Amino acid sequence: MSNSPCRDAPWAAASTQIAQHRTLYAHYPSKGHVLAELVRIGHEEMRTRLTEAAAGTGGDSAARQLAALVRAHVLLHTDYPLLAVVTNSELHALSPELAAPSLQLREECRRLLADVLERGIGSGEFQLDDPLLAVTAIGGLGVQVAQWFGPTLERTREQVADEYAQFAPRIANAVR
Repeated sequence: MSNSPCRDAPWAAASTQIAQHRTLYAHYPSKGHVLAELVRIGHEEMRTRLTEAAAGTGGDSAARQLAALVRAHVLLHTDYPLLAVVTNSELHALSPELAAPSLQLREECRRLLADVLERGIGSGEFQLDDPLLAVTAIGGLGVQVAQWFGPTLERTREQVADEYAQFAPRIANAVR
């Protein structure tokens, strides 16, 4: 095995080092637990950013608060694209027990957005027949940013977030 070409590959050396030291698995009982922790961290960061955005615009109109939530959501996906992809695409791979904390965080985030839309409907700022579909559409916008945003794009993360923040009130049929 010592003459194997795989033995010289950087990934083989790293794998051997991890296996010898068991650094990661000394803290987590399985790969599923590692994945669950990554997914939870991503959702925790999303909840933190959305909560801060909501708190910072609490006295504003529903449209301004919606824009702030979308901006925060998009910025999370530009700042941590790989974590965002893992957070959103691997949740289904977890057992119900391991997924539960992340699902709770995700529901809290969904509720923040839904509350703003419901407030906007109640005040006459938004005209929506189906707020659930609007929450789903608006949330999906930010999630997709992690798939394509990168340093070669001729837009900054702030420009993308600001533009997406303008899309959201349109989806909510904001009354001007």
